[in-house]
Amino acid sequence: MFKFVKYDLQGCFKDFIIMICTIIILNILLFTRINTWTWEPQLIVFLNLAINFAAGIVVIIWNIRLFSRDIYEDTAYLVFTTPKSGVNILMNKIITAILQCLIISFFSLAFTAILIQILKLTPGFALYTGISFSQIFSAVTLQFIVYSILILVIVYISFLLTVYLSLALGRVAIKNRKLGKIGTFGIFIVLCIIQAKIENLFSSVFPQGFMLRIFNFDNGEPLIKSTVNTFANPSNIFSSGVVNLNVAETAVSLIFIAAMFYATAYLIENKLDL
Repeated sequence: MFKFVKYDLQGCFKDFIIMICTIIILNILLFTRINTWTWEPQLIVFLNLAINFAAGIVVIIWNIRLFSRDIYEDTAYLVFTTPKSGVNILMNKIITAILQCLIISFFSLAFTAILIQILKLTPGFALYTGISFSQIFSAVTLQFIVYSILILVIVYISFLLTVYLSLALGRVAIKNRKLGKIGTFGIFIVLCIIQAKIENLFSSVFPQGFMLRIFNFDNGEPLIKSTVNTFANPSNIFSSGVVNLNVAETAVSLIFIAAMFYATAYLIENKLDL
């Protein structure tokens, strides 16, 4: 079932190695500046975040190209002429994209965590709050951590499927490949607007929801208060310690994901003119 995952990962293996080596080398260079740039240690964190941001953009481009190359390039004959169904092909693309994100994110976040822990010992590091990562995780509820991870995954999968559906529609509706790529962007914007309008409509018509507690007040109230006072403002959800979840909006988002998935799978299986 996951043969295409292996095929796609092997195809970008060299890119992975180059990206990981680049992240490691650039962050090691930043480590050598810790005792040198004592006048502005916050700049080291900023450069680390800039490296992470650049790596994230590259990964997003990889994820989009996973599908676009099979739509507009010669690899379409190798993929879409196989006996695999459109659902199977698309599922493999999504899994590959998520794996690419996880691998690069692991290296990026690992260096960020190490860098911050080292800088906590550096005089003049203004971002130091006296709070360790273990304290933060113990103060935040398990429900909120799970919810945040699920929302992040759902939002990114929704983004990928919107892009993939736009690519498929552009390829099917516009026979000219150059115009099709341009039309894909317009289709993407329209799909995003439609989804946002419908989600807002349902959330306003059905405002029912439930409150999800963010912090373990009983276990870490002093820590939470200091964190909120440092980072939050009165309008921030973290100042109240809870977040309101709208059931209708979440349900509509999941329905859109399912609809876009099967629509894209149908197009690549039945409508693509190779």
